[in-house]
Amino acid sequence: MTKRYLFFLAVSSFILTIIWIASNAYHSYVTSTIDPVLSLQIQELPEDFDNQTISDLKKRSRVEPIDPVTAQVEEETQTNDEEDELIEETVIPNEESIDIPESPQEEENIQG
Repeated sequence: MTKRYLFFLAVSSFILTIIWIASNAYHSYVTSTIDPVLSLQIQELPEDFDNQTISDLKKRSRVEPIDPVTAQVEEETQTNDEEDELIEETVIPNEESIDIPESPQEEENIQG
């Protein structure tokens, strides 16, 4: 390879790289869009904006809301405890004291 060929190869690669970077930058510039909601959020604040009110709001104490799922689980746990107490108090008769008919004819005899 000659020096001239290497020089041509280096210059061509450099120019191609510059064109590639420029086309990517142009494509990004043309296709980038800002959401309208985000556009409203990034607007500058007016000069007469009340900074004192913002400072007062930052000093307020934070109140943590009750998570509705956790509150529901706690409520169900309390309800289950109450049901367990009711079940313990309920008297369940043994099988000997209950007449269970084995056929429809026996059921009629018991009812009749």
